[in-house]
Amino acid sequence: MKKTIGTKTAGNILLTALSALLVFHILVISGFVPSDSIWGGQINESQSKLRILETISIIITAVFIVIVLVKIDYIRLRRFHWIGRAGMWIICIYFLFNTVTNFSSGVSAENLFFGPITIVLTLLALRLAIAH
Repeated sequence: MKKTIGTKTAGNILLTALSALLVFHILVISGFVPSDSIWGGQINESQSKLRILETISIIITAVFIVIVLVKIDYIRLRRFHWIGRAGMWIICIYFLFNTVTNFSSGVSAENLFFGPITIVLTLLALRLAIAH
């Protein structure tokens, strides 16, 4: 996999996707994206629960962005370079789990749209995780 796509390229694609995901979560919390297309369609009844879960998603996505920035050296933390390596494995596992839940969801948007996207994100995260 290392010869297929470079570390910087994988990181830049992942940063772009994570930034788009951040915007998506902001649109959901703002009400511009219907809540029945996310979280397995199970949050329609509670706006406060939606706000809490989406706020957590925004925070996680922002942390993932910082980890990718550290891993591809846009943020240099010489003494804490292990944050990028360990963080990328956590991100990879997170996206792998998210892929399984997207495909097992009863919501067609998650099955058809978000599932394939999370496969790509998982592979990009794996590419960065195995990089030195």
